[in-house]
Amino acid sequence: MRHRGSLWITLGVLIVAAAAATTLEVTISSTLRHHDGMLRPPVPTRSVPAGDPAVEPTVEPTSSPPPVHTVSPSPSRTTGPDERSQPSARVRDVLVKFRFAIRQGFEADEIRGDVARDLDNVAANSLDDDGEEQLRRDVVGLKEKVRTRWREGAITRHRAAEFMVILDQAGFS
Repeated sequence: MRHRGSLWITLGVLIVAAAAATTLEVTISSTLRHHDGMLRPPVPTRSVPAGDPAVEPTVEPTSSPPPVHTVSPSPSRTTGPDERSQPSARVRDVLVKFRFAIRQGFEADEIRGDVARDLDNVAANSLDDDGEEQLRRDVVGLKEKVRTRWREGAITRHRAAEFMVILDQAGFS
């Protein structure tokens, strides 16, 4: 009898552990996936030299920049195969990385909540834009917003520098 009771306890523990592991896996995978099912890229950690806070944020890379992964348009869209150029896909990938970095910065308390929301909304809306020129304007505008919010103290120096590194990967000035 005693052996049978411990068997039920062991079985119960295994069921609870399996349920917890499944919940954890679902939570992690949903956090790491973008709305279109693609994995979100990791955001590189960069070091920023200490200096005068009035100077625009700069970053000295400690290693080569992470590879840029192109994202194909989802089949539900009505774009033709030649409508989206390679640069547009690269810029969209940069915007996805930027949104991920915004979330990380907010969670690390390195960016004020209202600023995180504003930058994320602009980046999300930019993902829906078509045309290289509009994407260029969006990225240049995001860079200016980051500089302004950093000067206001709404973004830490380190996070602003990281945002600039990510946005620079789009290849626009």
